[in-house]
Amino acid sequence: MIVIACRSLTHQRFPDFEALLATRMSVLRSIRLREEREQIGNAGTPFIRGLMDAEARCLVRLSQEARHTSHLQIALNAIVSAQHLQRWYDHLPRPVVEEFASVLWSHGERKMAFDVLWKQIQRENTTSTTGGQNLPPDMLALLYARAVSTFYSR
Repeated sequence: MIVIACRSLTHQRFPDFEALLATRMSVLRSIRLREEREQIGNAGTPFIRGLMDAEARCLVRLSQEARHTSHLQIALNAIVSAQHLQRWYDHLPRPVVEEFASVLWSHGERKMAFDVLWKQIQRENTTSTTGGQNLPPDMLALLYARAVSTFYSR
């Protein structure tokens, strides 16, 4: 498992962070593409899926830092790439969905961000009633705060 930890960056240090993650993602992509060339059939192996997950985590982290340092186009590009990498899931993982909603929110697309989070909550509530995990209170609080902000800002 690849861990990507760092403190929030200043605007001047973002290019260094972006270069570091680009290098990590390049290595991951290179290994993944080599493995995909050597596999038989089109069913992804657990190793390939793990590489794709690690690359997607890098992209989510890049999106978060880009958003925090006001590089909104980089944030959008990164999170859309993460969504594309994780297309083999039935539903996108929560961190990808939450970051996508945050990027939309930063771009001023509040209704769309709300809709993305609402669909995620509906999926997770459906999962929880069929034996999945319970929805954490922080996700509900985030949705509620954004919804209230959306309606009061009109």
